[in-house]
Amino acid sequence: MYQVLTRALLAAAAATVLAASTLPAQAASATPQVAALNTVMDFRLNWVGDSTKFDACSVYRSVRRPASFPEGLLPAFRVALDRTGQPCVENASAADPRNTVRVRVDSVSVGETAATVNLTVRKGELTYVEEYHLVSTTGGTSWGLNDVKVHRATRTYFVRPGMGPGRPRP
Repeated sequence: MYQVLTRALLAAAAATVLAASTLPAQAASATPQVAALNTVMDFRLNWVGDSTKFDACSVYRSVRRPASFPEGLLPAFRVALDRTGQPCVENASAADPRNTVRVRVDSVSVGETAATVNLTVRKGELTYVEEYHLVSTTGGTSWGLNDVKVHRATRTYFVRPGMGPGRPRP
């Protein structure tokens, strides 16, 4: 699964490296962090075809906690959030680590001409990191994808209570 995902990401990334794509309708109020995140979400949803939900709390924190969240995100990408309204309220279904399938935004670093977005993608027991490098096409309000690096996947095994080493729990 990891090799197939890596091949798909690398093939799509190679296509976009040759001609950096930008989103035509960035919101006028979008900060450079939000604009960079819109570009990454566009790549994951439209180029790679990965509809894994983004952790809304990590998106909220990475774009500096705007009062009007998720206002800066393009409407097409708001549906990619695992929840809206109060982004950092944990719901019961996302709390179970065995059922966790989501993308967490680790960081969004923005400069004048370049930006980096780091994501941790977790699909069940498989976890890997995606690192996106973007170039500014209009002084930080619009970004083009330069390259994507996918770092090695790790696997986490979950042990049911009473099934692991030691005595069963009452």
